[in-house]
This record gives sequence, structure tokens and C-alpha cells, in this order.
Amino acid sequence: MCGRYYLDEQLKYDLTKWVIISDGHIFPYGDIHPGEEGFIILRGHYGDYKTWGYPLNQKRVFNARIETVLEKKMFKEDAVKRRCIIPISGFYEWDRAHAQYLFTNNHILYLAGIYHDDYFTILTKEAEDIISGIHSRMPVIVSCEDIDLWLDEGRVYKKTKDSLEVLGSHKQMSLDDISDINP
Repeated sequence: MCGRYYLDEQLKYDLTKWVIISDGHIFPYGDIHPGEEGFIILRGHYGDYKTWGYPLNQKRVFNARIETVLEKKMFKEDAVKRRCIIPISGFYEWDRAHAQYLFTNNHILYLAGIYHDDYFTILTKEAEDIISGIHSRMPVIVSCEDIDLWLDEGRVYKKTKDSLEVLGSHKQMSLDDISDINP
């Protein structure tokens, strides 16, 4: 589950305290959809702008399962050499027919991701806690303390899933019905 995510305008100002953000580029705010440009954090705390979703046959692969990311040809090398963090304010699954719920902890959430060239994708895992009642998957959320561990390209994980289990669980999140806000 992570078909859309949200960036609060305050997020950029909070990130500038520890992330190097290049001038001259418009920081994305509001709802971010697959195929749109998003902001990611790379090793060394450098910020970059890339398109959300790896291109594949006129579609976008915008999520990758943590359980199989090292087995898939499309993701394997990137999972080892090109890991990133996607800072967000909240996330939700887009579905016109069903209610939408925004998951947030009222701070910055840091999602584990991988990138290649001008594209990135978000890693997902089996849903926990409050999310499991809504969807079977959720993004892999990395604690602030463990960001450098995830970004360290010198760390080789035989099983990426196991490595992120160690990195920590998500903080307490709230659930807000936003079905009437985002038609």
C-alpha cells in the first residue's frame, strides 16, 4: 500500500536542518502520484529529485516488495548499490470506489526506497497494526536513527527484509479518512 503520498509544505524547512537541498529546483508539495517527481535523500544526506516509479511497458512500478527485492532482476542491483530515503508527511492508497485513509505520525516519515537513473520506487512489506485493517501492504518506514544504516552502500544485506526488520518499526501513526478531500 502506497499508491500516493503527501508532502506538507513544512517538510522542506524541517529537512534543511540536515539534508543538502539544491537551490533552483521547485520542491514538490501536496499529493505525489506515481509518475510525478518526488524528493529523495541519498547517501551523504544529499537531496535529489527523481520520478516515482520505474518505467516498465508504458506503466510504472512504484512499489517493490521487500521480501523479493533481491530476487527481482529489475531491483536487485539497486537494492544493493542505490538505496534512498523518501521523506513524506503521510501516505495512502488511491481508490475512487473506497474510502481513502491518510497515515501519518504528524512528523516526517522516512520510507526505504531504491533508485536507478532518474527513477525511484518505495519498498513495501506486510502491513502492521492499524494499517492491516485497511490494506495488506505498507511502506517500509525507517526510524530517523537508522537512516544512515539504510543508505550505507558498504553494508551488504543477504536478505534486505531481515535488515530492515532490525532498523526499527514505524512510530505510532494516526488514521484520517480523507475520501471527501481527494476526489
